[in-house]
Amino acid sequence: MSMRQPEPRVSVLIPAHDAESTIADALTSVLSQRGPTFEIILVDDGSQDRTLEYARRAAAGDPRLRIIEHGSNSGRPAARNTAFAAARGSYVAMLDADDRFAPTRLARQVAFLDSHPEIDVVGSWWQGMDADGRLRAAKKNQRALSPEAVDCYLLFRGIIHNPTVMARRQALAGFEYDPAFPVAQDYDLWARMQIAGHRFAQIPEVLLYYRQHAAQASIARASEARARRCDIQARLLTALGMTFTRDDVIRHNLLYTGRRLYLAHTGRPMDRAFLDWAERWFCRLVDANQKSEFYPEPAFTDLVARLWVDCARKAARQAGRPYAVKTVLSSELGRHYLRRRITNSG
Repeated sequence: MSMRQPEPRVSVLIPAHDAESTIADALTSVLSQRGPTFEIILVDDGSQDRTLEYARRAAAGDPRLRIIEHGSNSGRPAARNTAFAAARGSYVAMLDADDRFAPTRLARQVAFLDSHPEIDVVGSWWQGMDADGRLRAAKKNQRALSPEAVDCYLLFRGIIHNPTVMARRQALAGFEYDPAFPVAQDYDLWARMQIAGHRFAQIPEVLLYYRQHAAQASIARASEARARRCDIQARLLTALGMTFTRDDVIRHNLLYTGRRLYLAHTGRPMDRAFLDWAERWFCRLVDANQKSEFYPEPAFTDLVARLWVDCARKAARQAGRPYAVKTVLSSELGRHYLRRRITNSG
């Protein structure tokens, strides 16, 4: 008589479509994890290659791996939803079929969520790898952020990278990935969860190796992703209590970009007119948050002040450095930024 498998602490969700060249690597990286008990729920989303064959071969030797078959390709959001509906673990961890877990990922994220009951979703840093699985140089712009800062960043960018995520299954109940978002689907989900009051964090360690390839960088895909992010940020701005035009949202979405991309999408340079708009916009964000208390303070004002100074630096070439410096120093947000710098350096 077969022994019943113990209830897993974690359900690892893997949507897979035509992933025969990478699925074995992804599964091995999970099956070799040590620490918490886990199950893998792999949804084969209508693969036409040997993905299903390789997955079945792995499942035959390990009862922790369950396979669900979609008869046709439904898309990654639908496949993730199917996997989540079948999950039994208290926590769910995301993985794409072409990525790889770092060796300590499950243990680190379970320990974090066990010790931080106020957090519902935790991501991590990631490191890129090429199509053959060779690691690229570690990203230099990943910063250690408090949970409060992560919450605030979500108004400006999808800072939580989906394949790095572990979440409480109970917190995800009632939420699904939206098939209407073939791109930016994770950012859409985090925004809806944030509006409902859920909290986020990020572990400042590389716990995922992310496969990067040319197909991810198509112009059409990037354009659609930016449009979807604007839709998401419009919802978050509404939740914050802001009133705005579509032009405001487009400019808000581009605050993190460089001068060339901003010009390409708006038709306007980052110049004195941009600085005037940015100062008014940032002040309105802070005022709205003081009224709604949607984002934690002082983390929100700290982030907005830093973004304001970064925007002034980028605009200095067109606006003139003396004008940019004078504008920052004469603004309350600029003075807030300098006070925080002095306090943190002391």
